[in-house]
Amino acid sequence: MFDDIGYQDHAINLAPLILWRQHGIEETMILAWRRYMDELAEIVMSADEDGRITWDYGNQLMCADLVVSGTDQDGDAIYVLAEISRTIQQQHVNQARGRARILQQATGVNTIAAVIGAAPFDGATPEDVRVIVIPTKEELDANFRG
Repeated sequence: MFDDIGYQDHAINLAPLILWRQHGIEETMILAWRRYMDELAEIVMSADEDGRITWDYGNQLMCADLVVSGTDQDGDAIYVLAEISRTIQQQHVNQARGRARILQQATGVNTIAAVIGAAPFDGATPEDVRVIVIPTKEELDANFRG
């Protein structure tokens, strides 16, 4: 069975392509993910030193599952901050929204909050959070075999 960490790795691998194809975000690059936070740490330290965010907010930001940089359809820089779980719950929506606001405050770059899961979220999703469905690897393999 695919555990949540395995699903996160799978979703992280597919997220840039899906952000481009489904949401028109181009030139995508993974800025930070569960095991790689160096660039995000630099943003946090700089924003803390400049007084744009507090150290506590920086610590919250460092807990994000995924941060992708890219450009929107107008060519402007954009970030997508995503929380990832096979089963999306309200806490993931709240975390994504809050952490995306912190990243935007820290950088001044428009930041989209997103949640990524294997099935659509069955709760009320606010307009400012995007829900991205990425089937599990097993589901994709089963569909491919037809």
